[in-house]
Amino acid sequence: MGDYSQQLTQDGTRRGVVMQHLRFHVYESPSNIFQYQNRGRHFHMKRSQNSAFKTGRNAAATLTAIGISASCLAIGMSPAGAAANLRTVPAASKGPWTIDLSNTSLDNGWRLEMQAAAKLAVQSGALSKQVHLNIVNAPNTVAGQIQSVQSMIAAHVSAIVIDANSPTALNTVMGEAVSAGIPVISIDSPTTSTKVYHIGTNLVESGYVEGMWLAEQLHGKGNVVMSEGITGTGGAEQENEGGYMAFKKFPGIHIVDQYNGQWADAPSEAGMASVLATHSDINGVWNEGGADGVMQAFIKAHRPLVPITGYAFNNFMLDPFSNPTLKMVAGSNPCYMSVTGIQEAVKVLEGQSVPKNYAFPITMYEYPTLTMMPATPKIAGWSAPVYTLDKKGTTAVPGLSAEFSFPYLAPGFNYSLKQLEAAM
Repeated sequence: MGDYSQQLTQDGTRRGVVMQHLRFHVYESPSNIFQYQNRGRHFHMKRSQNSAFKTGRNAAATLTAIGISASCLAIGMSPAGAAANLRTVPAASKGPWTIDLSNTSLDNGWRLEMQAAAKLAVQSGALSKQVHLNIVNAPNTVAGQIQSVQSMIAAHVSAIVIDANSPTALNTVMGEAVSAGIPVISIDSPTTSTKVYHIGTNLVESGYVEGMWLAEQLHGKGNVVMSEGITGTGGAEQENEGGYMAFKKFPGIHIVDQYNGQWADAPSEAGMASVLATHSDINGVWNEGGADGVMQAFIKAHRPLVPITGYAFNNFMLDPFSNPTLKMVAGSNPCYMSVTGIQEAVKVLEGQSVPKNYAFPITMYEYPTLTMMPATPKIAGWSAPVYTLDKKGTTAVPGLSAEFSFPYLAPGFNYSLKQLEAAM
């Protein structure tokens, strides 16, 4: 992905006018949670008086946040297998362009980090000369996000980058944007629209690989709990599909309970605590985000730790170093896909052809050892995952926000880990 993203940046350096005062807005509406403005190089945030924002476990991160998301787009297609290129608008002479980033969920660290990466990316370099970025957090409902996108269309924005709240329900309004000459880049959560560009990771494959890892740890038999993502989202559905695909290969694996963990620690812990209260024999947990919460539930219930899968949140990556009996694997979903979405929008606005679909390679972080996994099925859009050992100080950083996720740095950019955390 590095060469692709760098080329997007390098192509843009010759275009546009430097914008001395970039402004970031969360539009005034019933969904307005934060107003955010860049004054020089320092960002100032004012909380809405009518905000329904609820703080999570990591209050320090959420109170300095501008927004966040949690699933990952399983488009089932790699660059090599991408569909024909699609150009939605005629070539523009130059920027700057107004690009709106549409988000809904404010319940987990990934979306905070996703929005922070976008914010930092447009502060300097080529994108600062090309892009006026609005970050728009609609109510966490399908209807709320539809209304938000309709407002963007009415405002005649140049392009929309969206983390959709439904795999299908946003298709019509996204199509309306495209018909109005506004290219739409769908990131993270999968959609079925054929009119927009798609950027994300293959979540079916991710769920499958983690399911296979768990089955291998259990030697093909045992009682498993599935701690799922946000119910009804395309990301959760596709992760579950991959998990089921893996477990079906092992008749000795029994799924004894499932619950909505919302890709976050607190609901994952609460759900796991309820499961432990009713099941005495749990051998492994398949989790797609919020795995530290799962582990905490076992510890508080005075139960021995079992193999746990999860997502590359910093606290879960640190867990095995303070709990040496924990066996874990964590999948990746690059938060900087928001940056890639903005870069792709710029290329489309410039009249360049870009892939209609792009899937990031999957990195799996393991501890305490690297497991030799069976090859993934030969399915279009699937690739061989990269397995790497979780390392304290590199992929697990003491003192860093609990739900900070890896990998974090967009190719072609040089913001630091601490800068990104401060922008969340």
